[in-house]
Amino acid sequence: PSTRLSPHNDVSGCSVFQPIIELTAEDVWLVLQTRQPPWGGTHDRLVALYRDAQGGECPFVTSLEDAPSCGSSSARFGCWTCTVVEKDLSLAGLIEAGHANLQPLFDFRKRLKAVSADPSHRSKTRRTGQHGLGPFTMEARAMLLEELLDVQAEVNLALISADEIRRIRAWWDRDRATNSVRRARRLEAELSEQV
Repeated sequence: PSTRLSPHNDVSGCSVFQPIIELTAEDVWLVLQTRQPPWGGTHDRLVALYRDAQGGECPFVTSLEDAPSCGSSSARFGCWTCTVVEKDLSLAGLIEAGHANLQPLFDFRKRLKAVSADPSHRSKTRRTGQHGLGPFTMEARAMLLEELLDVQAEVNLALISADEIRRIRAWWDRDRATNSVRRARRLEAELSEQV
């Protein structure tokens, strides 16, 4: 029998409630199409968002014989800065559907992917201390944060908060301290080998 609870990926002994696990994408869209949200209004803006993300095509289904419903083919919404996929089809679809104001986000994502692929912007040491392609250099991090703030101002959307920037800078300080300790240990090891 199916359960709506599944183990959490990261927290031992914790379960995640999945209230719609047994519903198909078509079921979800049918419910959204036929019922009002409990807070009032309609789901029209959500439907329009997914329609636009798919380049303006969003067929609704009423049976399994019909075409795939809105949201079931390629539109998906996740982190807009994800560099795992080659091209963010949802963001591209929104831009093609007339949301040209989102183009700077699309461009920033491409920039982030390019910087990530460039070894000159990456540490030569992994976070584990082993040699290999590691996290962004401090210079690359500062450059990307500056560019993100420029994009935020250009699109007039809250992309990053002051609190998040404070936390980022705290992590940068922690990374600088860790790197200093690693360098000191490396020098110490080199000196002891020479003796």
